[in-house]
Order: sequence, then C-alpha cells, then structure tokens
Amino acid sequence: YVLMAEPDHLIIKPIPNLSKGGSPAAFPFFYIEPKKYEKVLRKFFPENEGPITNIDPIGNSPVIIEK
Repeated sequence: YVLMAEPDHLIIKPIPNLSKGGSPAAFPFFYIEPKKYEKVLRKFFPENEGPITNIDPIGNSPVIIEK
C-alpha cells in the first residue's frame, strides 16, 4: 500500500488501512464541488461516464491506495 500525504500532515497514531479490496481510500473535502465546475470537468469525465455527482469530492492527499 502507498500512503500519499503532504509534508504538513502529522501522524501521531497508527492509521487504519481503509483501502480494502482494491479500492483506494481518501479524505473528503467539503469545499470541493464537482457540480460547480461541470463544464470544465466534462472535458475529462464525459457524459457517457455518468453524472458529474459520481466524482468524489476528494483531494490528492491524504490517500491510501494498493500498490
């Protein structure tokens, strides 16, 4: 597994591995609103991929993913 974190993240206790069964785990951010930027996101997430609400409101960090 790979944990992607930023230099200002301070890990004091062992963190649980929430990445199970090949699915990565990430922290949701309330201020990331994919629907607000649908026109831009559709360039990378075409309509045949589903509704824009299928995009999770996560950042690039912290994320734990299977290698």
